[in-house]
Amino acid sequence: MDRSTLRGAIITLVGVILLACSGAPTATVAPTGSAATTAAPSATRSDMPSPGGGLLGLVAALEAAGAEVEPSAGFDGSPLTPNGSRICVDGEPVRAYVYPTPAASAQAASQIDPTDPSHIGTSIVEWVGTPRFWLFDTVLVLYLGTEEGTETLLTSVLGEPFARGPGGPPRLVDSC
Repeated sequence: MDRSTLRGAIITLVGVILLACSGAPTATVAPTGSAATTAAPSATRSDMPSPGGGLLGLVAALEAAGAEVEPSAGFDGSPLTPNGSRICVDGEPVRAYVYPTPAASAQAASQIDPTDPSHIGTSIVEWVGTPRFWLFDTVLVLYLGTEEGTETLLTSVLGEPFARGPGGPPRLVDSC
């Protein structure tokens, strides 16, 4: 079995495990009285996942750009999804919120305030780090770190983040 086939099998296995259970939460969520008003990302989406999309497509796109990508532990994806997948991109943790269709991920993205991503729908999230969100097919991608090279890589592959804003306290050591 070659390396890319093995990596795909591992990522698929991690996804199945994440559907069955969740890890520790990465954010504190508190309801608020009003929903954040945001514009949906401009990408046009359909109700059907596209071939080569999703988490495997994201990994493939990052690897094609020269990144070393490894699957990691899952996490509680509230308030966006029940479970999230964490991937390590050149040793930096990146969070992936995976949805069943591009339309579902675009709907979730429309709930994130583009200038203050701590406002998600009627929830407030206290991010540990500086949040930047990208939309890739059925995946919302979140990077909380400070490594300029990782942000540059993500932006070169995914375009400019659709949401970016101040975070909470500096990111704790969250190594891959």
